[in-house]
Amino acid sequence: MRILFLVIGLAAGLCFAATVDAASPGKLELKDGDRVLWIGGTLIEREQIYGYWEAMLTASFPDRSIRFRNLGWSGDSVWAESRGMFDAPAEGYKRMLAMSADFKPTLIILAYGGNESFAGPAGLERFVAQYKKLVDDLRKPGVRFAFLLPVDMEPASTVDPDLAMSFNKGVVAYREAIRKLADAENAPVIDLTRAAAEESAIAGRSLTTDGLHGTAVGYWALAHRLRDQVASTREGVVLPLPANAHPPEPSAASADRIEQMRLAIIAKNELFFHRWRPQNFTYLFGFRKHEQGNNAVEIPQFDPLIEKQEEVISALRQGN
Repeated sequence: MRILFLVIGLAAGLCFAATVDAASPGKLELKDGDRVLWIGGTLIEREQIYGYWEAMLTASFPDRSIRFRNLGWSGDSVWAESRGMFDAPAEGYKRMLAMSADFKPTLIILAYGGNESFAGPAGLERFVAQYKKLVDDLRKPGVRFAFLLPVDMEPASTVDPDLAMSFNKGVVAYREAIRKLADAENAPVIDLTRAAAEESAIAGRSLTTDGLHGTAVGYWALAHRLRDQVASTREGVVLPLPANAHPPEPSAASADRIEQMRLAIIAKNELFFHRWRPQNFTYLFGFRKHEQGNNAVEIPQFDPLIEKQEEVISALRQGN
């Protein structure tokens, strides 16, 4: 049975092929000591609960120490309209810039354009102008950028075929504009958008829940597409196939080293999420901080817990 693989913007065991000596032209390269920041909308935010993309990139560079942080936010746009919460979007935008600066990234992977493409041709110029501004606002000495192109909508039983067709047609111009922006930045483009038919153990499984939002299988499949666009020091990394469409509990036992690493990544991501987006944010840092703001001093206590998980990830990456 053939299914349509949405090549969108995360088997048994871990296998390696020949070592690569140098980066291939146009491919994303991660350097030893890199601090990688993901910024984007729902596609990026939900990757942190599955961990397949980060696990793939970590396993593809077993000889390099690379750390990742996820600042994805559901429904986000280049204007950070979803991040304002009870404040204006401009405040959410400022917080995003501040969080980025705190992490001191060396590589920022940006993933925008899908939500904005609903504005059609009339919104393209405004989108490009704001995307350029976002890059400039995030720019620091030594920071590199990569651009993940917006993804197609998967034909699915829950999706209006006309809507999917309209979206997939309209997003093309936004992808082209992002490519031009990337060229101007001399930055790599991560293109996971080409559709491809696959016959595999996941035949008959949709890669999304609703045409856009990826399942565990979707992120797993796209991790291997991502692998092919990275100039890794180890080629041919294969991730264990998800047992179902839901992320396993971070405490789940596994004899597979790469799966153990992915679960450690999920645990680290959850800790970091609570570090920068505590559920009681309004009381700790927002307009009601006069009530419980004194408890904000506890938030940095996540840092040593995050660091402990980083040590676990590093040990598994090196095969220890």
